[in-house]
Amino acid sequence: MKSILDFLVKSHVEKIKQPIFKLYSSQIEILQEPIDFYLQLHKGVKYSSKRILMSTLYFGTGNLEKYLVAQIDNSIKRNKKLKVGMLMDYMRGNRVNKRQESSRTLVENLKRDNLHNNNVKLAFYYNPSTNKILTLDSESGLREIFGVHHMKFYVFDDDIVLTGANLSEDYFVERQDRYFYIRNAPELANYLQDLFDVISNNSYQIHESGELVLFNNQPNPVKQTQKFIKVFKNQFKMFLYSNQIEPKTISFTDQNLKPQNSEETILNQENMDSKVTDSHETNQEDQQQQVEEEEEPEIIDITPDNYFQENKQISLELQEKKEKATQLLQNSFNEVEIHQIMRKLEDTLFYEDKRKSGELAELGGPVYFFPTIQLSAINHIQDEQFFLEFLDYIGSNEGYQLKFASGYMNFTDKIIQKIMNSKFQYQLDLLTAAPQANGFFEGGRVKKHIPFFYRYFEYNLLKLALKFNRKNIRINEYSRGQWTFHSKGLWLYENQVQNGESNYVSNPYPVFTAIGSSNYCNRSYQRDTELQFYIYSQCNKFSKELHIENERQFNYSQDVTEKKLSYKEYGLSLSVVAFAKFLRSFL
Repeated sequence: MKSILDFLVKSHVEKIKQPIFKLYSSQIEILQEPIDFYLQLHKGVKYSSKRILMSTLYFGTGNLEKYLVAQIDNSIKRNKKLKVGMLMDYMRGNRVNKRQESSRTLVENLKRDNLHNNNVKLAFYYNPSTNKILTLDSESGLREIFGVHHMKFYVFDDDIVLTGANLSEDYFVERQDRYFYIRNAPELANYLQDLFDVISNNSYQIHESGELVLFNNQPNPVKQTQKFIKVFKNQFKMFLYSNQIEPKTISFTDQNLKPQNSEETILNQENMDSKVTDSHETNQEDQQQQVEEEEEPEIIDITPDNYFQENKQISLELQEKKEKATQLLQNSFNEVEIHQIMRKLEDTLFYEDKRKSGELAELGGPVYFFPTIQLSAINHIQDEQFFLEFLDYIGSNEGYQLKFASGYMNFTDKIIQKIMNSKFQYQLDLLTAAPQANGFFEGGRVKKHIPFFYRYFEYNLLKLALKFNRKNIRINEYSRGQWTFHSKGLWLYENQVQNGESNYVSNPYPVFTAIGSSNYCNRSYQRDTELQFYIYSQCNKFSKELHIENERQFNYSQDVTEKKLSYKEYGLSLSVVAFAKFLRSFL
């Protein structure tokens, strides 16, 4: 059995020369709850000295968001060298509520009040595929169905939060997503800076006057659509070219690539070229330790046990305070109360962050990050191609189990074909939102029906599974009180070979995951901008944390079957089915 790492190197590095970022497990913290995400944003803002970058669909207009923006403003005023960049979707960011508030009105004073050194960039990406008639109505959400800026990443100096979450109070309190906090990763942060720059430079930006303008003689995406696409495409190609690596210089160590008694070394860690981005230089003592560990077939792990024990103790100490904070945030979004909560948690939470940022960041096993980008407006479909090749790979090799999550599950026909026609029937467990856990539940007009459109897509997938005799496909719906579900990504479990190719030992923890903005649907691949990170773990403890993350989310779900979904009470009326089919490419 070959390792998934074989596939990653061939498809991502050798084929398209895209970068790889090598980190260590102790640099990565998997956040579990929305409140953790919100607090991490505040910590990032508080301690940033060089840059703050925020790429999101939109900023909400509640008190939690206002408080966060106020802290960003304070940081700019305290540090004249701090550069702040925000990138949002033009349509969603300019949509106004009943109080005539929008993402734009929330953040525009950051530009007006901080004109020194031109250190604030507020950009709104305009999708050139948007219907030109609908652009005239600034209050219409219909403008967004043609495609939005959907990438989510948050950079604080050289620290990063990768997630699928936007910046509004639902995502801070009771909308479940996934969140990876990464410490001290300058190369990855610089890559995201470059990506931010190329998109924001091809976006509308808030001028010091408060108006939205295009800089540097950029073509107008509304009036000069084809010229805009051409210019944007050329600039994006330069971004890709500047981040390319030479595949012939890349090599890895993967202890799972060989059976226990094999003498074959498929890839050599010692010859890894500097082109593979490594956040830490390894001293001679560390190199000797790695060589010694390469003689054993186990997953690399050099993190001392007491490191995780101390983290656990800290987590237990913070849990009670975090629970109280969550209750307060849910019951009242008063700005004064939020400030008091943050002050109470500051000593413990921020002390923990300082404590982890020193020598402990050099410990742990390797974890490799492979970024993919989807920009269908300029025909850059890297993420779609990569994921289809990934499904081909695991479908043609034995020994895999795939767990997958999406709050809006609507697989493309190509993905469904790959799943149904795979040579080996790997176990596939799917997690999606129950209608009441869908963000559109009980919305107005058409929106209130959208959760049932997605349920129809579930039903249709299960019918196809029966038709193709794929008994190993299961769907679970997430339901947790008043919470909504927005998680997306995958967890791949790779069984280990022992005593011949047909004898497998089950690996209890995933060795591979994906986190980002894509829902792997028609909308993600044909309309929105998406950023995804595929992550390969060579650290057993990090893999265990991935497993815990996965279990926490599946624990709030119940399985559904084709038979169950056919019952009337599950909401699949004839009208729902008809509209779901008609609107599928927009969902």
